[in-house]
Amino acid sequence: MRHKEELELEIKSKKEEIEELIKMKDRTNLILDGFSCPETSSALENELNIETQKYSSLINEMNIIRNKLVDLRNQLVEQNITLSQISKFEIKEEKEIKTILKSKVCPECHSILDSTLELRSKRYNHIDNVLSLKDEIKTENAHIEDEILKNEGIYSKLALALEEHNKKICKNKKEIKDYIKFRGLNKLIDEINNDLTINSRIIDSTKEALKPLKKEFKSVKDKTKSVDENYYYLIDKLKMRFNLNELEAASYEQLSKNFCASGSNKPLSTVIWYLTLNDLKHKFNPEGTTFPMVF
Repeated sequence: MRHKEELELEIKSKKEEIEELIKMKDRTNLILDGFSCPETSSALENELNIETQKYSSLINEMNIIRNKLVDLRNQLVEQNITLSQISKFEIKEEKEIKTILKSKVCPECHSILDSTLELRSKRYNHIDNVLSLKDEIKTENAHIEDEILKNEGIYSKLALALEEHNKKICKNKKEIKDYIKFRGLNKLIDEINNDLTINSRIIDSTKEALKPLKKEFKSVKDKTKSVDENYYYLIDKLKMRFNLNELEAASYEQLSKNFCASGSNKPLSTVIWYLTLNDLKHKFNPEGTTFPMVF
């Protein structure tokens, strides 16, 4: 009986464990949401390394372009300073020409001049030279500005490419992180499935072990029922025979219950009980001990 109860408790325990495992599996599958991870993370790591190398290469290219832009802008500033100085020189020369014409005095030796033509020609030549230089610098400035625009365009494209590669790197890092996470969850699913299989097998084997015990238990139960029915019949019969009407039927409906008459009928009720037990032993256990009866 105890062995049967132990087996039934084991089956109940394993069924409860299976229910919890199934709930855990459902929750894990919900987290996975159909995610399927590769056998290894090598492919993801290789892709991350490639994108990281491209990212580093773009950074180097951008640094080169940035330095070039700094140089070009510095050149432009220097050229503009030169243009400003040339303009000041041009104004100075023009003022001197006007002063020479008006005062007819040499600005270098301060002597009175009979003719200012030679001195003015010299100043005009200076102005022509600086104007020519000014045009050259402006042409060069235009070229520098074109180079600046061109390199700014290259830098902008590199910046966009860098942003894209940065997104890919972040994506690859997340995929590797997800791989580690979901790989663990997939492993958990495998372990749960393995536990479910083991528990199902234990339940099946325990049920098989229970079958003969259930059969034996049913046999014992049927025999006990038959004994109780005969016990009731015999006690009831003797009760009527000896007029022990004070005995309640409920007190002897099962062998496990005790009954006893009162007063002078008490010994008689004991005799009835012994007689009934002997009859039951002869019928259900003839090889068992028979109580001696002395009247």
